[in-house]
Amino acid sequence: MTKEEKKREDELLKQEARQARKEEWAKIKSLGPGARLQYLWDYYKHVVVILVLAAVGVHVVITAVKGARTQTLLYACLVNAGGMETGEEEMLADFKERIGGIDERRQLITFDTSLYIDPYSSGMTQQAVTASMKMTTLVHAGMLDALIAPGDVTDYLQQSGYLLALDDILDEELIERLTEAGCLYYDDEPPQILTEMPEEELPEEEQQSGDRTASGAADTEPEEGQKIYAVRVDQTGILERYGLYDAGDAWFSMTGSVRHPDMAKQLLSFLLEEEN
Repeated sequence: MTKEEKKREDELLKQEARQARKEEWAKIKSLGPGARLQYLWDYYKHVVVILVLAAVGVHVVITAVKGARTQTLLYACLVNAGGMETGEEEMLADFKERIGGIDERRQLITFDTSLYIDPYSSGMTQQAVTASMKMTTLVHAGMLDALIAPGDVTDYLQQSGYLLALDDILDEELIERLTEAGCLYYDDEPPQILTEMPEEELPEEEQQSGDRTASGAADTEPEEGQKIYAVRVDQTGILERYGLYDAGDAWFSMTGSVRHPDMAKQLLSFLLEEEN
């Protein structure tokens, strides 16, 4: 093949590629919003997964670089916290004022409201994959200390093996008071971490997260061998004051990767302080 023929062939291939991209874009534009999203997810989900992994990786790197210059005191996720107008920044400021002695330049407390988890999802949607990746990355990187989440999400996270038993962390007096108030979530220790297998593929006995909620479990006496995995914190009115979880129950828990349990306990104490 001569240079001229090779040049013409390359130009023809480029034109075909441009035409294919043009036709693909025209097809995507012709779809409705819902169908368009489904089409992009069906045919380009590997690209989405790569982008999500890249974004999470960048976040971890930035946090690590920041961590070299700052001391993390607490990282808490407020899962499914509410709408766009939530007051987590105001709550963070009030929490810092309560504990006192925070060096804003070198010490960091994070209230992250970006995580949304649907406990009834098949686990195969873009949103579910993104949430699972973020949750897994935060836990395995040892970044995530505490969680605040609705009852059904708390139950899902417990069944997935993310939560830490609180029996040896909470004071006996506090446990007694919370037991009387019906604000403790007891459950069996999960047999394994179930973070990567879609719910429909789980053995029948493990398909429970969509059928049980923390609020339902908390109203019963613990069975033998069960442990405490969460504390109900919406009843005091503190979260509602900041526009958080005003539509339902909210539960505090710690992850198995908790590095700052004492500060997490201070957050729990802050949330349990009754409104005047």
